[in-house]
Amino acid sequence: MARSLTDAVESMEQLATVWRALVLDRSPDADVRDLPGLAVRWAESRFGFWNCVTLTETGTDAALMEKRLGQAADVMRSKEQAGFVWVFEDLLHAGARASLMEAAGRAGLEHAFSGTGMAGDLLPVPEPAHPELTFVRVRTDEQLRAYADLNARAYDMPLEAGRDGLLGSRLWKTGCTPIWACGTAFR
Repeated sequence: MARSLTDAVESMEQLATVWRALVLDRSPDADVRDLPGLAVRWAESRFGFWNCVTLTETGTDAALMEKRLGQAADVMRSKEQAGFVWVFEDLLHAGARASLMEAAGRAGLEHAFSGTGMAGDLLPVPEPAHPELTFVRVRTDEQLRAYADLNARAYDMPLEAGRDGLLGSRLWKTGCTPIWACGTAFR
């Protein structure tokens, strides 16, 4: 469990750090507060991934988890655009994990999808290869628009949502794109 906890903490910290940069790239006025037990990363973008609240404490018991989910839901309800609450289940006490879905429901949240964190000793990463695909760094506005549309389609969002999230981004075109990190998301 120690490695799993270490990986979960690393993934959660990566998400909080990376999403700060991503949402500030999208909107310099983004809400990037660090509250007790919560990291708010909210760009007010139609691209819902740029709007999230992440639970940040380790060893969270069921009562504290329920409180944090309620606080996260309150943050979400104060916003205009939809988003996600990220919960890294390995940060929760076993009893809290067992009651996660019910507690989320009581907070008015519904399960959106599950993901896997990106912690690990993966470097160096080999160059991507597929016989039917060409992999290129997004460098132009046209490529960024195609990337935005691809993401929107992949997540069953309107094309306008993907474009709202990515068009005009400096990070994606400069090669300074942060690493992706995931968890269990609620909306």
